[in-house]
Amino acid sequence: MVVKEVDKRLGYSDYPRERCFFHGVEALNTYELLAIILRTGTKSASVIDLARTTVEHFGGLRGLSKLSIQDLEKIHGIGTSKAITILAAIELGKRIYKTDRVQAIKISDPLTCAEQFYDTCKFMDQEQFWVVGLDVRNNLLAKKSLYTGGLNTVSIHSRDIFRYAVSIGAASIICIHNHPSGDPEPSEDDVVVTRKLIEASHIIGIPILDHIIIGHDSYISLKESGYV
Repeated sequence: MVVKEVDKRLGYSDYPRERCFFHGVEALNTYELLAIILRTGTKSASVIDLARTTVEHFGGLRGLSKLSIQDLEKIHGIGTSKAITILAAIELGKRIYKTDRVQAIKISDPLTCAEQFYDTCKFMDQEQFWVVGLDVRNNLLAKKSLYTGGLNTVSIHSRDIFRYAVSIGAASIICIHNHPSGDPEPSEDDVVVTRKLIEASHIIGIPILDHIIIGHDSYISLKESGYV
C-alpha cells in the first residue's frame, strides 16, 4: 500500500528512489541522482533541495568532479560522511571512463584516437602527455600517461616514449596531450616538441603517426593541420 501511494506522486522529485525503481535510473535528473547519494536533507531543506543547492553552487557536474572533502563540507547539510560518499561515487565514474577497452579498437583516423580520451580529459586540471601504441594493422595495443604538466614546463624525453613503445611491441605510436582550457590549438612548444620527437622516431625506427591535442569534445591533429 505504501508503494502504491508513493507511486501516485512519481511525477514529483521528492521520491527519487521510487522513481528509479519504477522508471529506471536513466529517468532521474542530476539532482535526483545526487539526492539518492546524499540520502537525507536538513531540517529546513529536503534532500532534493540540498542536492540542487550543491550542484548549482559548484557550477554543475564538471565543478563537482574537481572538489575536495573540505569544499563539499562548506555546504550546509553536507558533513564529512556525505562528502566522502559523493567523492567516492564521482571517482567510481571516473574510473569507469578510464577503463581501457583497447582490444577491439582500430585507430583508422585522428578522430577515432581522440575519442578514446574525451571523457578522461574532461576531468583533468593539468596537461597530461600520453603515448598510444599501435600494432602493424593500427589496432590499439595500449596507452599510457608518461608526463603531467605543460610541454613548456616538463622535459619530454624521447627515450621514455620509445622505451614504452618497445615494451609493448608497438609498430607505431601516436602522441596525445590535453589542453585543460578546452582550446586544442597547439602552442609553439607543442609543435617544437613534436618535431623533435619525429626526428628521433626516424632513428629508432618506430614512427610517430601523429600528435593529437584534446580540448573539450574537440581535437586538433598536428599532422592533418600541417604543423608536422
